[in-house]
Amino acid sequence: MNTVMTVKKGVVLAMALSAMMLSSAHALTVYTAGPGSLAKSLASGFEQQTGVKVTVFQATTGKVMARLEAEQANPQADVLISASWDTAEDLHQRGWLLPFASANADQVPANLKSADYIAQGVSALGIVWNSKSGTPEPKEWRDLTQPAFKDKVTTPDPALSGASLDLLIGAAKQHGRPGLATV
Repeated sequence: MNTVMTVKKGVVLAMALSAMMLSSAHALTVYTAGPGSLAKSLASGFEQQTGVKVTVFQATTGKVMARLEAEQANPQADVLISASWDTAEDLHQRGWLLPFASANADQVPANLKSADYIAQGVSALGIVWNSKSGTPEPKEWRDLTQPAFKDKVTTPDPALSGASLDLLIGAAKQHGRPGLATV
């Protein structure tokens, strides 16, 4: 799930940049695991509306999280746009979040927000199967554990990809940690 996050003297998550919160800001640093073109568009629009200069660091979820870790003692990011709900949960568990009230929070279902962060959307993860692969059509994730799929299933590195991390965490929640090894 895509989550937009705000960072202040630590790490804080939020959905939108509030003009009230940033009324005295002269510059804003955004870290994002989202698409670079989207980040540039959001930054440009924000600059036009507020006059606040926006600098964007765009990378994979893993690289963004590594940078936040490295800067923990001296945070540089003001806003974080994450491609992973679990990233937001991780930062929340660490106590790096401050409360944030989005002006649009009433339009977001309760299960997609907390006092510290709020989802801006959701993503579906699924199996893409090549019908010419010679493998049986998988109907569910567990089907991919069949011998016919050995060495034929790929996914991005979950250390770098928020979507892949979400997939593995979801599989672990559904099948349990021991079952994750077979999915």
